[in-house]
Amino acid sequence: MLKKLPWKKMISITSYLFLALVIVITIGIVLDKVRGEVPDVFGFSVLHITTGSMEDEIMENSYVLIRKCKADDVVEGDIITFFSPDPSIYGMLNTHRVTSVIQEDGKYTFVTKGDANPKEDTYPVPEERLVGRYVTNLTLITSLTSFFQTRASLIVIVILWVVVIGMMTFNLIHKIKEESEEGKQ
Repeated sequence: MLKKLPWKKMISITSYLFLALVIVITIGIVLDKVRGEVPDVFGFSVLHITTGSMEDEIMENSYVLIRKCKADDVVEGDIITFFSPDPSIYGMLNTHRVTSVIQEDGKYTFVTKGDANPKEDTYPVPEERLVGRYVTNLTLITSLTSFFQTRASLIVIVILWVVVIGMMTFNLIHKIKEESEEGKQ
């Protein structure tokens, strides 16, 4: 018969497992960065889009979710992220729509274009440069990062810190008074 674990012990075990998971994920992200790869967690990456080349589908300064995929999974019309072969931005991440897929000798090459750009990208993308396929916009993350870049967010953070410090100070003073009164008795 299984013995029931007390709630406190279960919460403690869960906390340690969560901490271990966070450590493993963090190590994986650091190793990806060191190797010059796009960090991912379980095959998914969060990327910041810094230009308007994909507007209206993906707005400038937004965050998107990318999922790693194989070259043979990419079809015309997909939005992909890749390390750019364009000499002017060579090696930088780029996210554009696939306008055609070329397959020669078992290797894939993608012709891409930003939705807001007037013409296709000059340099086709070889499969080795593929990072992944676009999944969705992360509007909550985009909104939060936009908020934290405003003056209003600074005011909110300062107010929260003042409230927290005030509560801690009040509790400390209250505890000192209680101990002082107990010492007099």
